[in-house]
Amino acid sequence: MRNFIIEVIIYLLSFLLSLYALDGVDFSKLIRKNQSHKVILMYILISFSLAFLVGSMFLKLFYYL
Repeated sequence: MRNFIIEVIIYLLSFLLSLYALDGVDFSKLIRKNQSHKVILMYILISFSLAFLVGSMFLKLFYYL
């Protein structure tokens, strides 16, 4: 149970870190006008993907140490 809580915390922290990092990217230049809901969806999906990759990297790094 303790490992599960640690994993959830690491994934949440990496999600918040990815949201912070993606805040500096202007996705509105990549899409057409009046498509703001698609920008929000893309922002969330990229954040989840990046958080999963970063969280998995940290978990594997800590388990091998």
